[in-house]
Amino acid sequence: MDVPGHLWIPIAVVAVALLLRESFAAWRTDGEPPPGRAVAALTGHLALGALLCLLVMLVSGGAAGGDFGAAWLHSLAVNVDSALVLLLLVELVDVPRGLLLVLAVLGTAAARVVLLGLGAPGGMSWLSAVFGGALLGAVWLHHRRAEQPPGALPRIAARPVAAVAFGALAAVVFAGHATGTGGAPGAVLAATLLALAALRPLCALLRALLGRGPAAVGLAAVLVFVAAKSLLAVLPGPDPAHDPRVVLLCLGMLAATAVLTAIGATREPNTPTRPSDP
Repeated sequence: MDVPGHLWIPIAVVAVALLLRESFAAWRTDGEPPPGRAVAALTGHLALGALLCLLVMLVSGGAAGGDFGAAWLHSLAVNVDSALVLLLLVELVDVPRGLLLVLAVLGTAAARVVLLGLGAPGGMSWLSAVFGGALLGAVWLHHRRAEQPPGALPRIAARPVAAVAFGALAAVVFAGHATGTGGAPGAVLAATLLALAALRPLCALLRALLGRGPAAVGLAAVLVFVAAKSLLAVLPGPDPAHDPRVVLLCLGMLAATAVLTAIGATREPNTPTRPSDP
């Protein structure tokens, strides 16, 4: 049974209201919430998404609810990639964190609306590959900045055109990954906008898991994996960004990296230090 249009409208309105609320909070606080508050916000978001999936099932049957839930969960997985790129940009770009989050949330939402309204343009796989190459370059710059003294290499913000181009490319590519799951456009739009409302607390949680310093090895390792996944989009066969096995592999790698990073951070203060020789 088709889902009536008047059901997607209130869900989309709720999603837009949450997006605006998160954008205002990011602007007002100039950053992400504390880790504990971020966990609570993500838990509430998951509960809201599950309730909306149940509502769609009750109104239009299990198939419609399943399609909405699949689009929502896939968009949440894409948000993990988006949050990782945002954490990288925070280290590389001289822009207030709150402003960067607002631009990322609203820009990605606009890109998803445009892609669903006009249809995905041709060459999205090549665009994804270009983004993967650019992301590898940004990770290299991130690593070099961690190795060199502060200010040894210019930041991306020293080249405004490059910074704007990289951000716009990331928004379009991630919008294509989120909206390319198939299904009714209304369902996909409502699900992707709803999932995007969880981006700010997700950034805060990943920052706490992967470390705050620019030399966080875990962040660089997972970003290289995300870049490789984007580069593989030009190969024949299914797009890796939409392959459930690749998505689960990426999430599993992120979880393993977070655990190893947490173990390393816990053991580091306990490492005995030898007194310096006179």
